[in-house]
Amino acid sequence: MADLSRSTKKFLPDEKGAFFKPEEGCIYVRKGMSAQEIFQSLVPELVFAGYADGNPHYDKNEDAFHVSCASYMLCKKYGMDTSRYNFLHAPEFFEKMETQEVRVELSRARDAANAISARMAKVLDQNRNATYRQSETERPEQDSPENEKTKKENSEPEKKDQKSRGQHKKEER
Repeated sequence: MADLSRSTKKFLPDEKGAFFKPEEGCIYVRKGMSAQEIFQSLVPELVFAGYADGNPHYDKNEDAFHVSCASYMLCKKYGMDTSRYNFLHAPEFFEKMETQEVRVELSRARDAANAISARMAKVLDQNRNATYRQSETERPEQDSPENEKTKKENSEPEKKDQKSRGQHKKEER
């Protein structure tokens, strides 16, 4: 997969927030964007990088439609704005294809979206687990001797209540 690099404007076209350069195997990301802007800019470039699969001579035009489809699916899945996607040209793309060929083309986009989503889920799970482990280690007083004593003291009245309830039942009989 491609490396990520924060970039100055010299690497990026003016309208792009991120840009994949297959000859370098690198995705450049514009500084100063919001999280949503980063996601929306980075996703298509990740899809391009996946299709390039290490080929430094990869032609991005070859998979532009698939990239739009996969990016749309990912933005939709993760709750990002999809208003910038326009599929009015889709009929032209599928115009001379048989039904089975259309399915294959759409499957390519779906598979790319699923592959990226799986990698994202793996990273998010790793981060979530690391955060959980960190929060657990930051609570050392949890099993301190004072807390253990408090737990014992709090559990004793419950035992007494249970006995007294049982005694009341016997007395009622």
